[in-house]
Amino acid sequence: MKIAISAKILIIMTCLLFLSLNKEAFADDSKRLQLFKLRVSNELTDGTAKPSTFLKTWKYIKGKPTDSAVLGGMWSMHTSNHKDEMCGENNLIGLDYNGFTIGTFKNSYRNQSTFVGLGRTVYTLHVAKELNVDFKYRIGAIYGYKDKYPNVVGVSPLAYPLIGINYKKIGTDITIIPSDRPIFASNFRYNL
Repeated sequence: MKIAISAKILIIMTCLLFLSLNKEAFADDSKRLQLFKLRVSNELTDGTAKPSTFLKTWKYIKGKPTDSAVLGGMWSMHTSNHKDEMCGENNLIGLDYNGFTIGTFKNSYRNQSTFVGLGRTVYTLHVAKELNVDFKYRIGAIYGYKDKYPNVVGVSPLAYPLIGINYKKIGTDITIIPSDRPIFASNFRYNL
């Protein structure tokens, strides 16, 4: 029980640390990054180099921070042989804020789970006026699956793709959670 509480505190403290970071903490790294950008920029403009495939790929994968939104609901469909025993109503309450994501929900095994991480949008397709489809992903850590997935003190890595469909400020996220038993899930979102 003490380990479970410690893991939750660790996740919350990590999230607060991410949100409290400022530019001064990375002043030296920022200067190095600026010099690198200047050198790459000069090479590109004077014709001595072309953008590397790696830099193009990295820029694409890095994407941009997901839109800030309140997340809610969440329903899941399981592909395992024991899908009738799994919980399909997950009662998500979460927040995406400037590319950071945090939330809690009832997982498939009916245990309360907490997650924290980063959300990135790789591509946005503008279907119609105020109707967008976002291709994105989340990476981070999740607590609450006990021994169902590899973990350290109950905290497991988290990485999965999402497709977000938004009309004005209301939308839904649809995902396939990769695992030995893939899970299809969706939730509502209200963009801030």
